[in-house]
Amino acid sequence: MDLLPTGDYTVDVIDLQKNYFSHTYDDIPIFTEYDYEYGSEEISVCFTEEGIRKLDYRWSNITPVESESQIRITLSEAKQLYLDYREEKFGNHPEIGVPSKVPYQQVYVYENGKSVPHYVFSNEEPLMMPVCVNAVTGDITEW
Repeated sequence: MDLLPTGDYTVDVIDLQKNYFSHTYDDIPIFTEYDYEYGSEEISVCFTEEGIRKLDYRWSNITPVESESQIRITLSEAKQLYLDYREEKFGNHPEIGVPSKVPYQQVYVYENGKSVPHYVFSNEEPLMMPVCVNAVTGDITEW
């Protein structure tokens, strides 16, 4: 159908019936500003024995990472920013506590025409209620 994307992407084959194409840059996932508001920017294809059952196609041309968007915040600094954020937000709830393990993922967030490196942290896997730390500015966003 000539719908395969251009550029870097990964293909996740969930089972023989579900395939997901997702943006990447240097094998790191790229999220767009619409991912958490409107659903992931991806191509998903679901098959049945009769053929294609469902095709969702939301794919933009993503600009590569620009030089001014290089990582300035290290992973350990970003993790500390995340832990400080949790302490500030949940400090009066000692039952929540500081996690012993902090799952994270490095991603790029594509917004306003730029792909910017971020670290996404959570208290559990899969990343539930993620908190995003901008790896250039240190700004924190809750998703």
